[in-house]
Amino acid sequence: MQMLTKPNLRICWCILIGVISLVSCFPGASLQRPLFGLNIDSGWAHFLVFAVAATIPLLAWMRRTALTLDLGIAILSVGLQLLRGFAANRPMDSAAMVINVLGIAAGILIGLNLGTLRAHGTQPLS
Repeated sequence: MQMLTKPNLRICWCILIGVISLVSCFPGASLQRPLFGLNIDSGWAHFLVFAVAATIPLLAWMRRTALTLDLGIAILSVGLQLLRGFAANRPMDSAAMVINVLGIAAGILIGLNLGTLRAHGTQPLS
């Protein structure tokens, strides 16, 4: 099995950001419907997606570049929430913005820890 190399992680990250941007532009996009027989709260889905989106740059780029990209993700998430509010003619969802930013913060912490483990040559969860 081929490991995820930095170029592959970068491609995955670009695709993930594209999907996040595309799905966020649809006013009716929601995970309130059952998915695979599970009722998933959209807040948790937002948190997890943005945590993954913030973790990947810390594994694929140098730390300074990765933190800049993570700042860009935070700005993008706020902008997408504003756009969604304007497109659907409804009030801005500030709770979703907070959840997104908390997911980004969690992703940064996870990415920094994984990067430290990788730099010291130890395998996570081994």
